[in-house]
Formats: sequence, structure tokens, C-alpha cells
Amino acid sequence: MSPPPGGRFVDTKWVLKKKRDECGNLVKFKARLTARGFTQIPGLDYDEMFSAVVRTDTLRLLLAHAIQYQLHTVQYDIESAYLNAPLDEEIYIQPPAMVSVPDGKVFRLRKSIYGLKQAARCWGETLAAVLKQ
Repeated sequence: MSPPPGGRFVDTKWVLKKKRDECGNLVKFKARLTARGFTQIPGLDYDEMFSAVVRTDTLRLLLAHAIQYQLHTVQYDIESAYLNAPLDEEIYIQPPAMVSVPDGKVFRLRKSIYGLKQAARCWGETLAAVLKQ
């Protein structure tokens, strides 16, 4: 997409990792495109970045309650959680290195990516909406 007039762009960076097994043998290569969130300006690129966090005391209380009443507990690990959260703001990023894009074109993010200041908040809002349903 063409950049908006006077628009700001968030820079990106590739994070490359080599995954190894317990013996040290190379298993696979992983790549993740992350935003360089430190280039974002409060008030322009994001309004809030607060994310709700559970206090350890609250978690202990809930687990003690579950044990006392013999309730079944379940734990979930949601992979790529930040990547599933829709963004409220219009955020444009520079095309990452190793991606060929015509000159003068940029990417508009519709979903959050790692590194954005508001990524945790967007994911928290998405999770809260799903749990309320």
C-alpha cells in the first residue's frame, strides 16, 4: 500500500534463531519479524500499553480454592498469542530486509506483532473478550 501523507513508520528487524535438540544437533531454523517498538512515539503510534497481570497471591488463592473443593484445573499455553490480536491503531511498518517491495510502498499492520509497545494490551483485550463470551 502507498504510505499516507505525513505518516510515521515503525522500523522492523528479523530475529533469526537456530533450534537445537538436547544433544546439540541442529533441528531447524526459525525466523520472526519483530517491530522495533522503541521507535514508536507515545500519543502518535499508541495511546496505552498497559496489560493486566495476575498477581502471584491471587493465583495462589485460586489454586488453594481449587484444591480445597477438589476442582479440576487446566493450564493453556497459547502459541503466537501476540500475533492473534487485532490492532486498534493504524500502524505502518517499513518493508523488512530480504522482502522485495516496489519503491514507495509500505505495510499496514492489521494484527499485532512482537515488539510493538501495545502488543500485550491488544492480546489482553482479545483474551478478555473471548473469556467473557
